[in-house]
Amino acid sequence: VGGDLYDFFLLDDYRICFAIGDVSGKGIPASLFMAVTRTLLRSTADKKKSAADIVTSINKTLSLNNDSNMFVTFFLGILDIRKGELKYCNAGHNPPVMIRNRQEVDYFNITKGIPMGLFDSFEYIEECIQMSPNDQVFLYTDGLSEAEDASNNLFGDDLLLEVIRQHASSSPKSMIEAATQAVADHVKGHTQSDDLTMMSICYHGN
Repeated sequence: VGGDLYDFFLLDDYRICFAIGDVSGKGIPASLFMAVTRTLLRSTADKKKSAADIVTSINKTLSLNNDSNMFVTFFLGILDIRKGELKYCNAGHNPPVMIRNRQEVDYFNITKGIPMGLFDSFEYIEECIQMSPNDQVFLYTDGLSEAEDASNNLFGDDLLLEVIRQHASSSPKSMIEAATQAVADHVKGHTQSDDLTMMSICYHGN
C-alpha cells in the first residue's frame, strides 16, 4: 500500500482535469488518506469550480476531524484543450516541469500553497500558464527527486531536469521510462525508501 495518488478525467468536452499528490506517512493510514483525497477530487471537481476552488474545498473536508494530523501535497491542473490554457493550483507539491516545444525545460514557479489537511481556513490561489502545441508537463512525487543511493545521495532536482532535457522530444511514455531508468541507475539497487509516481501531459493543440 502507498500514499501517492494521481488521476485525470474530462470535466467537459474541452477541459481535462489532472492531479498528483503525496500523502505524509506510510502504510495503511497513508493509503486510506490517499483514497479519501482521490474520492473527494472526483466528487468536488465540476464545470463551475476553478482549480483553486477544488483544492480549497478538498482541504476543508480533509482538515475536519483530522486527528491523525496527516496531510497531502497536491497539484491540480485544468487544461483547456481548445485554447491551451492551463489553470492550476499547487498545494505544497513539487513543482512540475514544463517542456516547451520539445526543447526548453524548466520548473514551474514555486507557489505559497500549503499541503492539504492542515488548516481548513487556508484559501488557495489559482495560477495560469499558456501552453502551445507540443508543450508537455511532467509531474512527479518526491520519491523521484529524493531517491537515495547506498551513500544517501539524493537523485535531486538538477539531475531530474537534466534527464528531462535529454529526452525533451520524447513522448510522455518514453520520458517516464527514461526517468525511471535514470533513478534506477542512480540508486544502483539500493532499497526504495518512498513511493515514486510520475505523470506527463502533452498538449497537441487543435
